[in-house]
Amino acid sequence: MQGVYVPEGWGQFWLPKLAAAQAGTGKAALAIPGDSVTQGCYASTFPQGWAGLLGLDLRGANGSADDGGSGFNGAANSPTYITTLASASVAANYASSLWSLTGTWTVQSPSLSNSNFYADGPGSIQLMGAAGATATTTVRGTTVTVYVFRVANIAQTATLTIDGVDNAITIPSVATGTILAFSFAVGAGNHTLKFTVNSVGSGTVVYLCGFSGENASGLVVNNFAASGVCSNVYSNVTGNQSTINGATTSTGSGTLGPAGLWSGGPAYPADLVVYPLGLNDVNNARTVDRFAHDLSTYLQGLKNGGTYNGIAYSPNGQTEVLLVSPFYGNFGNVQTSRFGPEYALRTRSVAAHFNAAHVDLNVLWRNSYAYAQGLGYMAVASGATPGASGSDPCHLSDPGHAAQRSAILPVVLGKVGAQTLPVIR
Repeated sequence: MQGVYVPEGWGQFWLPKLAAAQAGTGKAALAIPGDSVTQGCYASTFPQGWAGLLGLDLRGANGSADDGGSGFNGAANSPTYITTLASASVAANYASSLWSLTGTWTVQSPSLSNSNFYADGPGSIQLMGAAGATATTTVRGTTVTVYVFRVANIAQTATLTIDGVDNAITIPSVATGTILAFSFAVGAGNHTLKFTVNSVGSGTVVYLCGFSGENASGLVVNNFAASGVCSNVYSNVTGNQSTINGATTSTGSGTLGPAGLWSGGPAYPADLVVYPLGLNDVNNARTVDRFAHDLSTYLQGLKNGGTYNGIAYSPNGQTEVLLVSPFYGNFGNVQTSRFGPEYALRTRSVAAHFNAAHVDLNVLWRNSYAYAQGLGYMAVASGATPGASGSDPCHLSDPGHAAQRSAILPVVLGKVGAQTLPVIR
């Protein structure tokens, strides 16, 4: 199949898990670390993005036997983050997909160049909440979880209100950088969660990563995407620089609970990881070697684990991977650096080493922005009219998100036969 590479033996672990989940007799998890396109930005709603559509293709309706729950819902889905990364108007367009906030919340790196930025925890983004601040959202499943990133070595308290019932949370005095997950058993269906910051300690705040809802069986899709991120955010390298919208920080990814470890990695594992990053790397003119290193480091942690915060993770290597080269379109530095094609070629080599599948949207869309735009795949610039077709340089309209989903779905379902293709190194 043009633009698609599936190696021999791919799917041997994922496909049986998917079949059991679809039958309602087992559990399967699909993880997607990504950027604004994967988050669903500029689609009519976030669930209409390609990742949301893919989840609907793989399972039945909410509450059906193959429904594994709503999955991860991270701080990137907050109006504070969307406003900081894009604009208040974009946040207003997606109000139905975003958390509801009260009180004082700030993005962990509000200027996006703060040297104390930590790309840690599921989804890599945290909101800093002052005492009395609340964050409310809805999840689905029989287990609900809230994830907190530990920064200050001071005991703190919070409350997770589930459908109107308060549950006390004590955030212990543990090592800075620890990711803490607090889970509660609930009945089936949708649940309204409200996280309230109580005590924070002198001069400190509570760092909230996100929420999740899961069922004991079925397929769950955990979308860990966050607008603006580059591949190194998920690289798991302690002290590695992290880049968001061109601002490079000195603390970086992987202080103790790195984002990759918690975004499909062994601390928050998946049976299949679909990895579509690269747009912001190209836009920031990050070298091909740097991109390939960060991608490989993420996959190595996925397959082989490591020791973080004194905890050793030793996965069995059965997590399968589908790498997606995004459509680079006319995005920023693509026009001057021309890194996009080199990224795609190197991605194929990385796929070969990790026995991962690879979908190259640029091949499928003829490496032509005019062709993709002519099909209505490109969104209206700056998301002014969510879902509609226009001239945005890289973001997708509803038809574009549907086309990306359609390119990926046959591979995820095991409908594309194995191929032996030359690897360009």
